[in-house]
Amino acid sequence: DREFRAEVERFYAADDIEPERVAGVIAGIASHGGFRKTQAAIADYLERATASLVPFGNAPARAEFVAIADALVSAN
Repeated sequence: DREFRAEVERFYAADDIEPERVAGVIAGIASHGGFRKTQAAIADYLERATASLVPFGNAPARAEFVAIADALVSAN
């Protein structure tokens, strides 16, 4: 909504790092679904990155990347 967007713009423009103000912005982002949408976008990027490594077979570096990607997607 416009009011929250304006609040976020003021927050960044003022470089305000008061804990209460930061908590308010974080709560607003959460209530508007920002974290859920971001997590979905990250999962999509990681899925595509993992798929692009298929030609590397079972190479140790590929396995390590897949493990990191899985940990990032499952972290909440």
